[in-house]
Amino acid sequence: MLSIAGTVPGEDPKPAVVEMAPSPLADRPFIPFDGGVDPATLSRDDLNKDVVITATVVKFEPSGGERIPHRLTLVDKEGATFEIVYWPDVAERIHGNATDMPFVGQKISARGKLGEYQDKLQLRISNPRTIRMQGMRDADQPVPTSVTPTITSTAPGALTVDQALEMQPSREEIVVEGTVSKYRESWGEKAPNVLVISGGDNVIDAVFYPNNGPAANPELLKEGAKIRVRGERAEYKGSAQLRLTHGGMIEDASTPMVAAASTTTTSAPINPDRIVNSADIDMGHVGHTITVAGKVEGLVPASEGKYAVVRDRDGVIVVYLTLKLGEDTTVAERLANGRQVKIKGSVEYSQMRSQLVVIPADADGVIAPKSASASE
Repeated sequence: MLSIAGTVPGEDPKPAVVEMAPSPLADRPFIPFDGGVDPATLSRDDLNKDVVITATVVKFEPSGGERIPHRLTLVDKEGATFEIVYWPDVAERIHGNATDMPFVGQKISARGKLGEYQDKLQLRISNPRTIRMQGMRDADQPVPTSVTPTITSTAPGALTVDQALEMQPSREEIVVEGTVSKYRESWGEKAPNVLVISGGDNVIDAVFYPNNGPAANPELLKEGAKIRVRGERAEYKGSAQLRLTHGGMIEDASTPMVAAASTTTTSAPINPDRIVNSADIDMGHVGHTITVAGKVEGLVPASEGKYAVVRDRDGVIVVYLTLKLGEDTTVAERLANGRQVKIKGSVEYSQMRSQLVVIPADADGVIAPKSASASE
């Protein structure tokens, strides 16, 4: 039987466990994801595999702060327990309000990559569309015929938030209108500003970097502002987002919409073998494979692996190593302090570190050339 994961190092002590009485919402229809597996059948051989868990809530531990996740303990029909965790910013999109909080006896279906923390298996939810809770309509579930969908009026040529969410990722520029529900300012050059745009019952994040072109009008970043944004439809860790070139792509929705000079980007395809300097890595690289090079300055332990710090001529690159790579002796030799190294991996945005990281897929992505320099 799987046991329950503990507190992440450095976090506040775990809040009191909430033992809630069964809710009458349990009688509402529930549509689980297809392909569910029993928690008891999962092992470490399944780490990083996409799995679906459908089980019943026996315990709910609410977050005690922004850096502490909500924890759900589920039990399957065989009595095996399993933990699902998700952070407060995701919870806002799942629960909506306090009356929608999980309850004992509630059926839950979730999908995602199987992870591990302190030798315990768990599923971490970063996309609200990958979890369904009995009694609450998930964004992926059909809208009941008795409910009239909210219709949002937009300028000709502009999309609603719902329409943007239904699109596939594309390098083509789109225009989306909605209302500002939250704005999170970047903590530094390597982290983007995040503007949460709502429309009807759904939201989408618009991300853009500071000091990268015209700044946004501060009035358009305030909660309740009616705005129009131009950007690419992208995804980050399964969640839809809009990537803006700069803050100037945020407009007042009450002003006439001017057609874009071009509906396609002129950016060249990203060459995975071309070395990219740290100063040039931005959100446009997220989800793409790149190569970086520099001198190793150290390895930092993480709860589920290690971080390698690599410095090139422009700054620092953070490389995330999975548990398997972090324990690989060959990789450790290549990442010895002072060694010149090349890293080939996918660029992702780390929510825990609030910055972009490079993630090699395997040991072949950590290359120690015989003769290399940070500026090669």
